[in-house]
Amino acid sequence: DLYKIDMPVALVEKQKAKAIKQAKKLLQREGLLPPDEPLAS
Repeated sequence: DLYKIDMPVALVEKQKAKAIKQAKKLLQREGLLPPDEPLAS
């Protein structure tokens, strides 16, 4: 039964990463978060 539990976890992690990316993009658009570019470029 462990195998059944395993797959959804990976899926959740993927969705979490996607949600974080979208939230970051939104915050950057609102000017609440600096862009991802390295500062010393």
